[in-house]
Amino acid sequence: MLRLLLLLLLKINALTTPPVGNIYSKTIKLPLIGEQYIETKMINKQRAIINLKGIINEKGYAVYYKRKNNIILSKNLIEKMKELKCNFSNPKYNKEKDEVIFRILIKPIYFNKKIILNKEVK
Repeated sequence: MLRLLLLLLLKINALTTPPVGNIYSKTIKLPLIGEQYIETKMINKQRAIINLKGIINEKGYAVYYKRKNNIILSKNLIEKMKELKCNFSNPKYNKEKDEVIFRILIKPIYFNKKIILNKEVK
């Protein structure tokens, strides 16, 4: 579950990434499990810090490689996702709505949902 959440925060559209310094977050409710807060902060054009609070409490980062259209997560996030049997897919950044979007799949509870992280207002 954590792995999927982390990946969702990290995956960004191949053509654009969120502006540096912006924070995108959301609290999602997972059936029979509880709430999970997901936060992504762009610290430069290729790197984001991912912060998870709730069922999973973990911090890590993601590095975005535009040429390869690929996102690499920190080792601790990769290991947590494997442990929890989670996946994420279809990551993108919607520049017009200024939101980060991804799909999460948590295999043990058959949870499959599109997640939209909204920009935090300062």
